[in-house]
Amino acid sequence: MFVFFSSYFQPTNLLKPYLYEYLSSPHPDDEQRQTFQNLAMTCKMNIIRGYKAGGRRIPPLYLEIKNVIEGRMTKRQMFYFPGNMTITKKVMAGTTMMDVIEDICQELNIVESEEIEEYSIYASVEKNNQIVPLKHKDYIMDVITHFDCQKVEYSFIFKKVLWYRPIKIQSSLHAVVLYNQMRPEYLHSIPAEGDYNSISPDNKWLIIQLAALQHRADDKVDVPIIRDLTNLIPTVIVDAGKKQQWLNAVDDKLQTMKHMSKEEAMMAFIEHVEKLPMTGSNLFVIKSVSGAVVHESCVLAVSNYGIFLLDKKTKDCILKHPFTEIVSTRRLRSAQNKWFVDVKCGNLMVQKVTRLETEQGSEITTLISQYIQAQVDNKYEQPPETDVIPERRKKISQVRSPPSSPQPTSENKFFGRRTEKSQQSSGENILSMPSSRKTSVASNGDASGYMTSIPSSSRHIPIEEEMASPNATKKPKSILKQRPVSMKSETLNDLNQTIQQNNTSYHPIMGYGSHK
Repeated sequence: MFVFFSSYFQPTNLLKPYLYEYLSSPHPDDEQRQTFQNLAMTCKMNIIRGYKAGGRRIPPLYLEIKNVIEGRMTKRQMFYFPGNMTITKKVMAGTTMMDVIEDICQELNIVESEEIEEYSIYASVEKNNQIVPLKHKDYIMDVITHFDCQKVEYSFIFKKVLWYRPIKIQSSLHAVVLYNQMRPEYLHSIPAEGDYNSISPDNKWLIIQLAALQHRADDKVDVPIIRDLTNLIPTVIVDAGKKQQWLNAVDDKLQTMKHMSKEEAMMAFIEHVEKLPMTGSNLFVIKSVSGAVVHESCVLAVSNYGIFLLDKKTKDCILKHPFTEIVSTRRLRSAQNKWFVDVKCGNLMVQKVTRLETEQGSEITTLISQYIQAQVDNKYEQPPETDVIPERRKKISQVRSPPSSPQPTSENKFFGRRTEKSQQSSGENILSMPSSRKTSVASNGDASGYMTSIPSSSRHIPIEEEMASPNATKKPKSILKQRPVSMKSETLNDLNQTIQQNNTSYHPIMGYGSHK
């Protein structure tokens, strides 16, 4: 049982040296020495991880306790890579998400700590098609217990989240993982420039080159046909017309790549796409946006340059905010059961709240928090901005968005591009703002909330609230509050609405639904 106790509780500074000495001492029985030494090392590692991650927060279920008592200390858990590839890892009671990330990165031959921190694990829930971001300090057995209590199907996804550092291919498996993640982002996030005849020669050559590399990476023998273009060329460009001309150009380019292998094609594709400014952007569907700038649904792109609102069809940038202008973010739910994300942007003088209606609020706020935290920890700097707003929408956006300091411009039409170490833009840094008084925010007269500023010494933490309603009765937000140990992680609280019932109680061994 001490294996479980060491996962949940940490000894005091007075007890710690004596406990470490006891766990390190050899067992007097030679026959059972190896067995007890393995258990002692497991307990010691649980204590060390507890000091870093704070200890587990959810009591174990009966099945986990039974397996440990019977000597089964590990559990085989499957993780998904982009492209539906899988890898299986052994996890224990005290294994954190960071331990799993480091273990998987070791399989990919990634050894630098700064590069490892750019990867994360997400939980995909099949019931409502929801993606739940998991923190590095979350215990994986806590997450598994949480989903098992809800009786929902779930899976874990490993992917690259931050894109500050230049890409270094460490192994063939690493190349496959990055290729499967970067390919759909390239096909769905590049801005439209027109048909085959109106695109500039440089961009036309790059699009044809990337299409041929993708066909070689798929290891196909047959020549591509017209219906294959949607998987080789960005959608907005294919829809513009001239498909036969694109097909002929790609076929001609393939003639020069006959002797290129599948792995070489993947690495060449990654090398070319990495140079594109839009690389590493995470895209989210936004149903509606408050204000007069955006009048319909759009796409939110979050990259190392900040957040961008893009036109859903053309992918042109409508509105942008660098991370240095973001004061805070929070999730809200209205009385009509609609989810929103409030993004408070501005500077010391002017601030504005943009409300986004989306079901992916938890993933958005966590991703913004990770990017800002990396800058707060002085690991990276905000890259210089580029002119990403087309001229036809530039005047509207400048009038509606908060004023900012002058930034260097570029003729590149794409949005954002990461650099290894670039000079931070001038002006006030919003991350070092002192705490300000609360500001009331209204939502079309039927809801209100409060925004909080970010203290200079703390990390950016997304806030989750339920929008106030005059006749709404307040319900417990999380089932985890009913457990013996309080739950501190905000990322798992999004899936608890269906479990809290009036006649449901928690039994420490049988779990939820027990009336014993």
